[in-house]
Amino acid sequence: MTTPNQNKLIPEKRLYSIKEGAKYLGCGVYTLRELIWRRVLPVVKFGKKQYVDFYDLEKFIEHNKQ
Repeated sequence: MTTPNQNKLIPEKRLYSIKEGAKYLGCGVYTLRELIWRRVLPVVKFGKKQYVDFYDLEKFIEHNKQ
């Protein structure tokens, strides 16, 4: 028997670098940066570093399914 929580994807880590986020989405780094610049995807900033939240990437994927 499976519980509802077993079907949810639990990430290895919560924040991905821009390079890791692009790899996760299967796009280039520039494409991911463009999505951030256009405010399609939010970022988490630590000083000069930017990270994308795993759950925001998942929402983006779900929202863009056809």
